[in-house]
Amino acid sequence: MRHRLQGLRNAHPQVYGHRKRVAVVMREAATRSNLSQEERCCWVFGALLHDVGKLALPARVLAMPRPLTPGERIRVQGHVHYGLWLLERALCVSRARAFAPFPFLHHERPDGNGYPLGSVGEQPPGGALFLGVVDACVAMRERRPYRAPRSHDVAPDEPFRHRGESV
Repeated sequence: MRHRLQGLRNAHPQVYGHRKRVAVVMREAATRSNLSQEERCCWVFGALLHDVGKLALPARVLAMPRPLTPGERIRVQGHVHYGLWLLERALCVSRARAFAPFPFLHHERPDGNGYPLGSVGEQPPGGALFLGVVDACVAMRERRPYRAPRSHDVAPDEPFRHRGESV
């Protein structure tokens, strides 16, 4: 898995840095929670791996200075499938099972507006759901090719202002 992460660093340095920033927040949250040591490790490792599936995407797609077309959006959303595929091949099955929800389900939403499953009324496992919120908040504070970073004051409230949308 280490060589996959090195590939991510080379192909998509912004994504590589983003996943590290997300992991720092997840580690802090896991440390403050009532999780077991094993669960805390899963949260941090899951955060480090949550976007590894973006290795399947060309850099030009992630660097688009405009909104994605519907076809490009579907392709980007496919990163969760590729991330799960990589994880299952890099780790033994029992170990992959512990981390699988993080790369695969971190874009799911309880209201059904997430992906890849879009399940209505079903809540993703707690760590994956929390990772989705952390991922969105960290991403909002980062500069992207299509927008300036949002302020620290605005970013934490943003997911709640857009409830029901995928942020």
